[in-house]
Amino acid sequence: MPIPTTPVMIRSLEKRGRDGVILEEIAHA
Repeated sequence: MPIPTTPVMIRSLEKRGRDGVILEEIAHA
């Protein structure tokens, strides 16, 4: 089942991606 890529979902994924990068930087610091 394909994941719907509505603008809201894309923004949500982008926000999660940025949060993930920040958390990884903290974890590796």
